[in-house]
Amino acid sequence: MLTGDDSRVAAQIAEELRISEVHSELLPGDKVDTVRGTVRQKPAKSKLAFVGDGINDAPVLSRADIGIAMGALGSDAAIEAADIVLMDDDPLKISKAIRIARKCIRIVYENIYFAIGIKLLCLLLGAIGIANMWFCNLCGCRGYGISRIECDPCSVCEEVITQTSCIQSCRYNLFGSDMVKWCQ
Repeated sequence: MLTGDDSRVAAQIAEELRISEVHSELLPGDKVDTVRGTVRQKPAKSKLAFVGDGINDAPVLSRADIGIAMGALGSDAAIEAADIVLMDDDPLKISKAIRIARKCIRIVYENIYFAIGIKLLCLLLGAIGIANMWFCNLCGCRGYGISRIECDPCSVCEEVITQTSCIQSCRYNLFGSDMVKWCQ
């Protein structure tokens, strides 16, 4: 615990919170030096988080790997310097924010894996001739660099349409236009 408070008050709070290491009566520069030393000593993949609310915490919030400002009573300088701002002064919200962040990251990775899987499946099906160009266009596998590819005949006017028309048709279809516009 790094604090600018008196050593007796800091020791009492540390005892209640079961904090083993306490640095009290620190100026903002002293806090920065202490955090700088801690950053050097920590293992390579670990992160140092610092929670603060006052203007004296702003330099440390910007120096830590993860700066967390308590926003309800926090100073503007601390809020600007922090990576995360909690709009409540409840420290239990930190664990909730970590859970939400981990869930968001997991969902992002799931979406990336799903999208890449669908693209690879479309490419594979297109390469072996099972998927036609319409299917590949809907999946985003557009062959812009290939010229003179013809698609299936348009179901409205029975004309064979070119690749450019297929791509435009796919776009019209995705935006809800009717099939008559496909052949115009």
